[in-house]
Amino acid sequence: TGGDNGDTAGETEPVFDPDAAGLYPIDVTGSAGAEIKVPFLVNNFQGISGIQTTITWDESVMQLVMDGDNPKVTDSPEIMTGFPFILPNYFSVFSGNELTMVWDESFDPENGRSLDDESVLFALHFTLIGNAGDTGVIRLSDDPTPFKLAPGSGEDIDETTQWAEISLINEFTVSGNVTMVGDESNLPVSGVTVTLNQEGSDTAPLPDARGDYSFPLTSGSGIEL
Repeated sequence: TGGDNGDTAGETEPVFDPDAAGLYPIDVTGSAGAEIKVPFLVNNFQGISGIQTTITWDESVMQLVMDGDNPKVTDSPEIMTGFPFILPNYFSVFSGNELTMVWDESFDPENGRSLDDESVLFALHFTLIGNAGDTGVIRLSDDPTPFKLAPGSGEDIDETTQWAEISLINEFTVSGNVTMVGDESNLPVSGVTVTLNQEGSDTAPLPDARGDYSFPLTSGSGIEL
């Protein structure tokens, strides 16, 4: 397993069907060495009582973050029991770039569970490796565990998914210090806001107690302070 583009092995990316029940990752960008989370969203997720699938990714671009013996899983909605919908122990590491996942509704299997379209079912965490400009794919797979969404009604439904691209980008920092002009003590000016404008987007962090400010940037386009 492994290889280029999440081990797609020449497969064609599936066409997402908006009328089918779906589970799919979304594109994420980040810099090398950063920890990212990849959300998995749902579509037409109504009365579902079972999920099974394999998740595979490009191990030359990203490495799975573990939390003890289980993958690091966050952002799953809370269910009525007060626990997250999807727990880390629903996943099993199959290989260096593959997870299998199995979930069954145990509280009300006949009615199942429902989520709004584009709701996050869970997010997996990865550390980005490689260099700026590298990209890879994360996707659902049918090997070894086929992708299946099972409704509580027991009927057979159509499933849909799509691939997501993980991109490594350059990240750099613009920083400085605000002090009183002509003040030999170089004391910071209190109550000052530093605003950075880039591509029509404003960001305004307050300087810290020493007057220092810092803006992390991912684009090399012009800025105004």
